Parts: sequence; structure tokens; C-alpha cells
Amino acid sequence: MAQVAFDFGIKHTKYAYSLTSIRRNMFESRFKDVLDDGRNFVSTKTFSSILIDDKGQFHSFGLKAEYHFASLERENELNGFKLFRRFPNTLQIMKHISRKSTIKDVSGKDHEALPIFVMAIQALKKYLMDDIQDRTTNSREHDIRYVITLPAIWDVGANQFMREAAIQVELSISLSTNK
Repeated sequence: MAQVAFDFGIKHTKYAYSLTSIRRNMFESRFKDVLDDGRNFVSTKTFSSILIDDKGQFHSFGLKAEYHFASLERENELNGFKLFRRFPNTLQIMKHISRKSTIKDVSGKDHEALPIFVMAIQALKKYLMDDIQDRTTNSREHDIRYVITLPAIWDVGANQFMREAAIQVELSISLSTNK
């Protein structure tokens, strides 16, 4: 059994987990990224950024998203790619949040918010599963309980929005407010 906490911060995202199968069982996140130029990075947190392609499909998350977007921008080849930087902050500043709410990418273009949050949770879950599989061989996805931490200043609508995103990723979750 594993217990996992996802923390989508305004600037950075991280996770932590505990495996009951390992004696000292508290682990911090470990984001392992190979950037476009071949460099490898490992960090305990990554940027709260997500990059989607011209078809609205997930491309990358965190440092990798920032790096790839900068490369595309430098080469003047954005071609419909959109970067959403510090996207969790949007839920804090929205007046009325619904499944149809939109957020702006770095160029100011609107995009439906819920798919961005769903993709972000999926990306974080992938990092987590890769990390767990590096540490142990006997952990199964259905043995994991998730908690997503939320800022205390978020209203009920923002909390429900995050719950909806987690449900779409098929996570069994609890929401915890950071106070």
C-alpha cells in the first residue's frame, strides 16, 4: 500500500509518498527529465507548467515543458503550442469556476481549464509511478491512495474543480487544505 500527496503550488509542483513495503518509507518527489538537448535533470520539485501541442494534446510538464517551449520560441516554431505557466493560481483568482472555465496560456489565449488540470494530474501520476517502480517492484497502482493538497484560500468551487479533475484521471482521492 502506498499513500501519496500531490502538491500543485503556484510556482512549483511536487509530491511525496509512503510505501508500507519499505522500512524507512517516506519519499520526496523525484522528477527525472531528459531535455531536448540530451541533458538529464533530477529534482525534488518542478515548475507548475504544462505544454500542449497544436491539437490540444499533452506534450510535457514542468521543467521539460518550460525548456521545450523556450526552444520552440527561440526557433520561432511555436505553431500552435501553448504553455500554461503557474496554472494552479488561476483557480484562486477566478470568480465563478465551472467545468467550462477557461485559463490563459502565456500568450494570453484562452483554453478550457479542466483538460489542463487533468493532464497535469496525469503527468504527476506518471512521474510518481516511474519513481515508485525505480524503488520497488511490488507496488500496484490500485494499492495507492492519493491526497491533493489545496491552498486554504481556495473556495469551494476551486476545491470541487480539482476533485472533478482527479475523478477524470480515475484517482481515488482526498482533498486536504493547507492551513
